[in-house]
Amino acid sequence: MRRVGTDHRDAGFFSMLKLYFRDQRCAPVRLMDSRYAIGRDPANDIVVDEEGVSPLHAELWVETERRVFITDIGSTRGTWVNDQSIHTRTLLKAGDIIRVGRVELELVSPAERACVLSPPLAAGAEPVAGPADCPLASAARRGRDRWRTGRLVLPASLLLIAGLAAWLD
Repeated sequence: MRRVGTDHRDAGFFSMLKLYFRDQRCAPVRLMDSRYAIGRDPANDIVVDEEGVSPLHAELWVETERRVFITDIGSTRGTWVNDQSIHTRTLLKAGDIIRVGRVELELVSPAERACVLSPPLAAGAEPVAGPADCPLASAARRGRDRWRTGRLVLPASLLLIAGLAAWLD
């Protein structure tokens, strides 16, 4: 999995920055990578399978805690930030609402995390999909699991080498 930043001091912040689906169709996703492709195509990092969303709709770039950008990638219906159509690389801040098609995503930082209130669902309405069915949530879990697995490979390899060296002596 791609990790944001090379400095270990950055990892704590980026593991906390989240993207929320305002209609709660998917679980919030921690933005731990530096780049996210957003669109209808299943190969994207953030899959929004909705009418009005292009196969490759936009890209989200996480550079530092205060430098998160979004760029529309020539989508047919555009990308919107706080109800303003964007045409160039646009700097985001915590609380900004990104809209692709009819789907709204909210960027939330650790400080504002407790203040996020999604709009209530209409009486009797249910979310479109649960967290287990969400392609975005499952992609985030796969990436997180790959990172955790990679974290264990080095210590296990070192133990194996030390054990072989002791056995050969």
